[in-house]
Amino acid sequence: MPAELATQSLASLGLASPLDFLDLPGEIVGGHPDRHVREVRVGGVTAFLKCEHRVRFRDRLRNGGASLSRHEGEILLQLEQRRLPAPPCLAFGELGGRAFVLVGAVPGVTLTRYDGPSVARPLGEATAEVHEAGFTTPDLSAKHVLIHDGRVTFLDWQRASRRRPTRRERVRTLAMLRLTAPSVDPSELLAAYREHCVDAPSWNEVEDEAARLFRRKGERLTRSTDAPRLVWLDGEAVCALADRAADAEAVRPHLYHGDNTVSRIALPSGRPARLVCRSVRWSLARVAAGMRGRNWRSPEMGEARRLIGTGRLIAFGQRPTAFGCESFILTEEVPA
Repeated sequence: MPAELATQSLASLGLASPLDFLDLPGEIVGGHPDRHVREVRVGGVTAFLKCEHRVRFRDRLRNGGASLSRHEGEILLQLEQRRLPAPPCLAFGELGGRAFVLVGAVPGVTLTRYDGPSVARPLGEATAEVHEAGFTTPDLSAKHVLIHDGRVTFLDWQRASRRRPTRRERVRTLAMLRLTAPSVDPSELLAAYREHCVDAPSWNEVEDEAARLFRRKGERLTRSTDAPRLVWLDGEAVCALADRAADAEAVRPHLYHGDNTVSRIALPSGRPARLVCRSVRWSLARVAAGMRGRNWRSPEMGEARRLIGTGRLIAFGQRPTAFGCESFILTEEVPA
């Protein structure tokens, strides 16, 4: 726990129940349709609140009845006890099918943006240290590695397991780092790993797996992770680009009305915008997604993902109804 919070009780800061944590104001910095990560301030300290909008049955089944948030929180506490390179867990909990884990911020930049002295050796040593301590995670890639003063911290432990990794898992982890961090010398990375690991893979095994991963996932693994910042309004039903939040707030009464419409509305600046609203009362695709334990995305959510970064997107959202779903997307109107 950060030193600034060590002398304070979270309850004394007004955080006594799961709802207090879930209602913490902040700015969205990442996430997925079923969960998001919000940057918040707690007692003068920056932290990241990872919220699950709906705990999936599939995740509970995989984690022995626990939500992703609870599972990650428990893993982080175990890592902290062993002084392994992971951020501190400040709190976790559940309420009404929603869940959260509050993670302390760690200084540094992600490996995808790092341009300082070589960190191949500390990266290899830290990876081996985690594996030898009996932890494994499929999410160990460059975007989940923070670098600060030559020290390494691993982020995102929600899918981690408390067991020694198999040789196959070791190979895949090193291949993922090899592929997503091209600035890191792979031979130095592997040499450092082999010095601290009993069952270290060979160079050829890592290179073969990196080639296989690239054939399967290609540019998805190597593309930039830069993206516009997002904020949530109206609970979690409206997501807007941070610099367009005022526009989304002004037209929020028009966003959900239970009909399928395409309309032209005026923003506070006087500029025209296009609003597409959809109401789905029953959908075979949505039922099928629910049976597979997955989240269904409306066409508007798919369109929003494609428009992020183009300058046209203002806001989007999706919320369930009794038997279906409502969604919308608000964009700048393109001149004819």
